[in-house]
Amino acid sequence: MIPPAIFNYRREQPTPHLGEHGHWHLSWNSSSADLWAGLRPDWYLNAALQARHEQTITPIHGQKQTLLRAIATVGEVQIDCRVYGSVPESMTLSGAVHITGRAGEDDPDRRGLPPRPVTTATVTRMQLVSIVLDHRPSLNIDNPDPSRQWTSLQPIAGTEWFYELAQPPVQLHTYRPHEREPGQLRQELLLLDLDTTS
Repeated sequence: MIPPAIFNYRREQPTPHLGEHGHWHLSWNSSSADLWAGLRPDWYLNAALQARHEQTITPIHGQKQTLLRAIATVGEVQIDCRVYGSVPESMTLSGAVHITGRAGEDDPDRRGLPPRPVTTATVTRMQLVSIVLDHRPSLNIDNPDPSRQWTSLQPIAGTEWFYELAQPPVQLHTYRPHEREPGQLRQELLLLDLDTTS
C-alpha cells in the first residue's frame, strides 16, 4: 500500500529523503478528499475507524458539524483522522494524508497528550507540486448573514504541476502575481509516496 503524503515543513522537523525508512505520524481529515483530489486521483484507502474520546475538539463559531477524532486502521497502517458529525465504523480515505511528524520526536506542543498512531513506511517517490490556490466557500461554516459566505484559500484540483525530485527542496515557495498583473496564486508542496509494505 502506498499512500500519497504531504510533508508539512516545520523548522524543528527534518525533511525526509528518498529511500528513508521510518515511523511516521500520519493524519487525514474529511476535507482532504476534495482539497487534494488531484494529487493521486486513483488513490483510496478503505479503513476501519475507531473513535478517540480522550481529547475534545473545540467547535469553531458557526461550524455546521463538529469535527471528531478517530484512528483509521488498515493492517499495520494507522492514521489519525478527523471526521464530521459522527464516527462511522469504516470510511474510504482519498486525496492525500499529511505527515505530522516522526515517531520518537520530542514535540513540546504534544506534552501531556495521548500518543499519536504510528505507521512504518519507506519514502519511494518524492515530488514537488505547484498548485493554484483560490478563495472557495468554507463548506462547514455558516455565516449568520445569508447573503454572505465564509471563504478560505483552498487548493484547486486539476491545477497541479508535478516535478520529480531526487532530494527534498530546502524550502517551499508561494508565487503571487504582481498587483494589476494577470496570474494565479500558486503554492508549492512536497508530496511523498510512502510504501508501507517494505
